[in-house]
Amino acid sequence: AWSPAVNDQAVDRAYRIGQKRDVVVYRLITCGTVEEKIYRKQVFKGGLMRTVGQEGKQFRYFTADELSALFRLDRTDYSETHEQIESVRDMRVPFDDDVVRHVDDIKKWKKQGVVNITNHAGVFARMHGRQEEKRREVRVGWA
Repeated sequence: AWSPAVNDQAVDRAYRIGQKRDVVVYRLITCGTVEEKIYRKQVFKGGLMRTVGQEGKQFRYFTADELSALFRLDRTDYSETHEQIESVRDMRVPFDDDVVRHVDDIKKWKKQGVVNITNHAGVFARMHGRQEEKRREVRVGWA
């Protein structure tokens, strides 16, 4: 889905249907397409919502040029989104053992066109860690 809320609801639904074990969600994205660009925007928008969402101010997320660029086909053998996420992702958030097995299986699909695998769980972990550090600093400052 192109809406971050719809994506989050789909993931949450999997957990509410009585799952006793962890649920692994795969997001298969074709490199260089509108789909990849929308996902990149979702990640960016999600970061913005986490940092300024509490202020309640409206923010225009896309310029006319950015919207036009969404529909231009880019390279299909390289994922700019993957590179951007990996550059900011908290590497301390590892894949768990079950996911490692799934990832190993998916890596075999490279012949069928799989370009990269990204651990989406670590995207906002670094930001969350910084917020926790700030909270600790405030608590220490008031102790």
